Amino acid sequence: MGEDWSELLPDLLFMIARKIQVVKDFTAFRGVCTSWRGAASKQDFNKPWPRQFQLLMLSEKQESDDREFISLSKGPNIIWKTLSLPEIRGKRCIESRGWLITLGNSGEVNLLNPFSHVQIELPNQTTFPEYEYQDLDNETFAYTFLQRAVLSASPSDTSDFVLMVSHGCGFSLSYWRPGDKSWTGVKRPEDFEFGAISDLNYYNEKFYAIDFGGSLCICDVFSGPDDYKFERVFRVVNEFFSGQVYLVESSGELLLVHRDGTELHVDQESYGVKTFQVFQLDLINRERNKIKSLGDKTIFVGFNSAISLDVTCFSGIIEPNCIYFTDDSVEAYTWTKQGGGKDMGVYNLENRKIQRFDHFQSFSLISPPVWVMISI
Repeated sequence: MGEDWSELLPDLLFMIARKIQVVKDFTAFRGVCTSWRGAASKQDFNKPWPRQFQLLMLSEKQESDDREFISLSKGPNIIWKTLSLPEIRGKRCIESRGWLITLGNSGEVNLLNPFSHVQIELPNQTTFPEYEYQDLDNETFAYTFLQRAVLSASPSDTSDFVLMVSHGCGFSLSYWRPGDKSWTGVKRPEDFEFGAISDLNYYNEKFYAIDFGGSLCICDVFSGPDDYKFERVFRVVNEFFSGQVYLVESSGELLLVHRDGTELHVDQESYGVKTFQVFQLDLINRERNKIKSLGDKTIFVGFNSAISLDVTCFSGIIEPNCIYFTDDSVEAYTWTKQGGGKDMGVYNLENRKIQRFDHFQSFSLISPPVWVMISI
C-alpha cells in the first residue's frame, strides 16, 4: 500500500472513525479524502455533537497565503489548522454562515468557502447605487465601503439565497441574489428617519437592521423583485448607542447585544470593551427586555454575522453564558499603526469579567481576525 492513505480498507477506516471523540478531529478526518469522508458518515454516529462550531481565523501573515485557524477546544491560542488561501491574500473578510465575503482593493467582491475553496464572483463595488459619490481617493475605501454583510442561507445548501450588505458608512443597504449582474439598492420611504446601520441579521425569513439611533427595521426582499418593503419595527432606545450593537437569533428569539467600551481616539490606542448587555426584542409588543443570562447559549460577535450556539454539545470547549468577541473597530484600520485586532476576548455575563486574548497577537490594517463557522 505504501503511503497512499486513501487506500486504507473501508472497515479499518470505519473502526478508526468510531474512536474519534472530538468534533474538530472528526471534521479533519472527513476532510482527508473521499474514502475517509465516506467512512466517517455523520449518520453512523450517535455522539451528541454540534452540527456547527466556530473557529477564529487570524490575520494574514506578511508574504504568505497561509491563514491560521484557532480552535477553542484547548484554549484560545491553539492552532487547529493552517490553510493556504491565496484567494483572500490582501483582502478584507466578513463572515456569514461559514462563507467569507471578500473585498479587494480594486473593488472586487467574492463569496468564498475557505474549507472547500469554492468561490462565487459577485458584482464589482462600482455597481453599487451611489458608488460615484463615495470618497474614492481614500486608499482604504475599497476595504471599508461594505460595513456589514449577511446571507439568508448558506450557498453550500441552496442556490436560492440572498446576500444583504450595508455600505457607504452604513447609511445604505443593497442586496444580491444569484444571477444578478449588479447590486440592488434598497430605497427608503421618503422622510424615513434611519441612521447609520450598526448591524444586520436574518431572522424569520426577513432581514433586520439596527441603527446607532436605536431604530430596528425590517427589510423583506422576498415578496418580489420590485415589491420589497423596508419599514421601522420600533425604536429600541430613544438615545444614540455608544459602541457597537448586534442582532442575533437565539432559541427562536431576536436578541440585541450592546457592546460598550472605550472608544478609539487619534492620539491613543487604548480602546476596548468594558461591558456587554443583552436584550430580547419583543416584536409583537414592540419592547425590549433585558436578559441577565443566556443559559447554555453563547454568542459570537465581530466582523461576522452574529451567531448564538448551544454549548451543551461542546463538553466544556466553549463556555456558556458568554460573549466571544473580536475587534471590529473600523477606525483601527487607519488610526493605529498596527491595525485592527487588539480588542478580542470572552465576556462572562454572570460575573461581568473579561478574559482577553492578550497572549497572542494578530493585527491587520485590512482584515483583523474573524469568527468563521464550520459545519459537519
